[in-house]
Amino acid sequence: MTRPIDDGSIAAQIRQAYSTRNLDALAPLLAEDVTWGDPGTPRGCRNRSDVLATFSRLMADGVDGEITELSQGNSGMLCGLAAHWPDGTGKPDR
Repeated sequence: MTRPIDDGSIAAQIRQAYSTRNLDALAPLLAEDVTWGDPGTPRGCRNRSDVLATFSRLMADGVDGEITELSQGNSGMLCGLAAHWPDGTGKPDR
C-alpha cells in the first residue's frame, strides 16, 4: 500500500536531485536493489548501477523528464516519471 507524501526530507531530496539532474545526489537515495521499468521488460533496471547508468545515458541523449508522483510505502518509495525525448516521439532510438 502506498500513500501520497508531502515534500518531507527524502521526497524533497529525490525531487531536488532529479530536477537538477544531479546523479551524485540521487545515487545514495536509491536502494541497491532498486527497480525501474516493468518487471517483465528485459530493458528494465534491477539495481542502483543500472538506474544511474540509464539515467546518465538518457540525459546525454537530451531526454528530459519530470516526477509525476511520489508515494511512500511500507518498504520504500514509488516514483512515477514522465520522459520527454528531444525528437518528440516519446520513445528511445534503441
